[in-house]
Amino acid sequence: MKTKISTLLLSLLFASLTFAQSHTISYTFSVEGCGEISNLQLFSGIMFEGDNMEFGEYTLPKGNTEAQFFYNLIVGGQLGFPVNSLKENIHIDIKLAGLCDIDLANLKSENDLLKLLYLKILVTGENSGSYSANQYYYLEE
Repeated sequence: MKTKISTLLLSLLFASLTFAQSHTISYTFSVEGCGEISNLQLFSGIMFEGDNMEFGEYTLPKGNTEAQFFYNLIVGGQLGFPVNSLKENIHIDIKLAGLCDIDLANLKSENDLLKLLYLKILVTGENSGSYSANQYYYLEE
């Protein structure tokens, strides 16, 4: 009897691992470059549904130092997708943007500056293709 129960449990475990496929999310994070300074890719990686990616501390190189204060605001923040929330593997490009829209040195208030910054996220689905900044990528539920 014990053998039948353990065989059944192992079969159920194998089936759940085989059919409960977790999708992957590859990502890149960059900071917008201004003028002659190009966009700066800070990090990239791969995670699975259910995992979280955390924005870690990073010292930006010279030439992109205007973004350091704003990057520090998101340090400790996380991005993740719940299990079974995706219908395909995806790649996301995340960019800290808005830095080049105005002359940062001439703003009088940090509050005015914070209103202009945003994270630009572009999604490319393995089967569905690329989505522009003006299109939504819908999760499974």
